[in-house]
Amino acid sequence: MSGENLWHKLERKEEAPEKGRALIYTRMEDVIWKRYNNIEEVEKWIDGKEVLEIHLFNNEKEYRALAAKSKRFPDGFLENCFNYSGEPDKNIYREKICLEDRGTIEVINHLKYDENSGMATVDGYQLLDAGFVYTREGEV
Repeated sequence: MSGENLWHKLERKEEAPEKGRALIYTRMEDVIWKRYNNIEEVEKWIDGKEVLEIHLFNNEKEYRALAAKSKRFPDGFLENCFNYSGEPDKNIYREKICLEDRGTIEVINHLKYDENSGMATVDGYQLLDAGFVYTREGEV
């Protein structure tokens, strides 16, 4: 599926952060890992590419879309928007990841507890662009 086709099929892309960081996996091409200032910029980067995953995130929320061949997803993709930052601390585990460019991203792992055994499992995650504040004027 080409990037253009996937992008135009997505129904919730307006929930993506207006500006932030993009992590996009494409088939047979480089991974796109860049900051973006508007959604139109992201659309240009993926135009004509076969996109497998799109992660658009800032320091508050993450929008994610994944190509899927499962019968459970007849449209050929699934998409969601995550914001676990308001969850109680007992339901999340935060990790800071250091990047080669000396920046950091944060992963918020959402935990689910089994009532019988008390065991915790990670049932979701959210990427955060740690250390940056996005305003209409740009990064602070």
